[in-house]
Amino acid sequence: MNLKIKWQGKVYLTLITLISLIIFWIEDVFVTQSLRDWVFIYLLVASVLLLSYFSIHLPPKDNSFSMDSSIYLATMFLYGINIALKVLSISIFVELLYKRKMAWWKHLFNFSMYSLMIAGAYYSFLFLGGAYW
Repeated sequence: MNLKIKWQGKVYLTLITLISLIIFWIEDVFVTQSLRDWVFIYLLVASVLLLSYFSIHLPPKDNSFSMDSSIYLATMFLYGINIALKVLSISIFVELLYKRKMAWWKHLFNFSMYSLMIAGAYYSFLFLGGAYW
């Protein structure tokens, strides 16, 4: 029974990763940005990295959470999905270089979950009549 769960878990991880990578490649095109835009993107990446480093601890069992997803969602609502996905990809790459003890597939799955969250929130926002600047 454990072998079947491990196999199903691998299929689930692979499926989620493939779907999110397809969405990322469709939505995020690294077009030529101005220097001002890249400075803004790097400042957002720095804020995401700071918020993921300083997590908020919850008392009973020392669980914790971070507020980095708020930066992704605020960027997506104000500037669109392209900049939010650029910030996500750069910040996940920096975390991959910084947290080398964690397995690479965990970083990839984290990237996948965040990109699915951003794409789902973006299209829900547009479907319900929202518009960004």
